[in-house]
Amino acid sequence: MTTWRLLHSAILCLTTIGLVPACARETDPGASGRTAETASDSAAAASVDTAMSTAWTGSEPASFSYGCGGEYRFVALVEDGGESVRLLLPDTTVTLPHVVSASGARYGEGPYVYWSQGEEARLETPEQTFTGCVSDEGGPGWRDAKARGVRFRALGQEPGWILDVREDGGIDVEADYGEAVYHLPPADPEVDPGAGRTVYRIETEAHRATIVIDDEPCRDAMSGWPYETTVSMTLDGREYRGCGRRL
Repeated sequence: MTTWRLLHSAILCLTTIGLVPACARETDPGASGRTAETASDSAAAASVDTAMSTAWTGSEPASFSYGCGGEYRFVALVEDGGESVRLLLPDTTVTLPHVVSASGARYGEGPYVYWSQGEEARLETPEQTFTGCVSDEGGPGWRDAKARGVRFRALGQEPGWILDVREDGGIDVEADYGEAVYHLPPADPEVDPGAGRTVYRIETEAHRATIVIDDEPCRDAMSGWPYETTVSMTLDGREYRGCGRRL
């Protein structure tokens, strides 16, 4: 079975039968059974939290996808070395600063709070509080791609296609629901930080491709999952449009 068909099956399972835990209104993650801490304990926990939050470094944000039960999904982009998080929510996009927490990594401002602990997260919005949101990482196909060294993945529908950018810079494309496979050589991307755009231009004896990645939120046409970037690709004169995110 091709990678696209595996991913297609995983998305259908998630969206049609809801294989994610339902959200509930609860107290803070880990609050049950927790006793009051002494001042020294709180300081030590805050130091651990700070170390976790600042572990994300580099120019690219760390991306985390969550399912909160039902149809509610969102993406968290941890940026600025852990000093802030950008939340791609179904109805809006907000950026929150890091705040000291006794456990986990917490970000908040006003009515919005994002609090992650391990594979789970709590999300507070003006309308509702979600607990038990589970980091999905896009399903089994995405986890496998990350394990194989894929650092960015994009996909689109009608016809279904997948694009993988590997650690070595090479690009693999499966088009027409996996019927056509292309292996493109590494190419230095043209990066415009001001415009939030990355462009790959690749030309070989057999193929010509232009891939444009824009830092604009995008929703998959089939699953409704949110993604951090909008992707367009022209491959041998044929145009493809879809969404993508870093792995």
